[in-house]
Amino acid sequence: MIIQFVNYIYHFRFFDETSSNLWERQRRLWQPRTRIKVTLCKQQGINTTILGAMSRGKLFYRLADGTNGKVVHEFFESMARVHNLKGSVIVLDNHAAHYT
Repeated sequence: MIIQFVNYIYHFRFFDETSSNLWERQRRLWQPRTRIKVTLCKQQGINTTILGAMSRGKLFYRLADGTNGKVVHEFFESMARVHNLKGSVIVLDNHAAHYT
């Protein structure tokens, strides 16, 4: 039964992404008792997205400028060129870009 389970899970590929930019927003700030003026940067900088899929201890990833349906689709196309995805089950979360 364990061998059947391992053979079954063998075809799973887990996908996720994360995005970040240079705009740091501090919720708290230490300052001396005297008042000081703090100016926050109004430009966020460039968004960077890391898309990744993992299966059997192997990681496949790409960098992108954002997260949308086109970027996700291109990620899977590039992964399919490198790995045989036939019979694979792709596990996604419920991010809107995964379904567009």
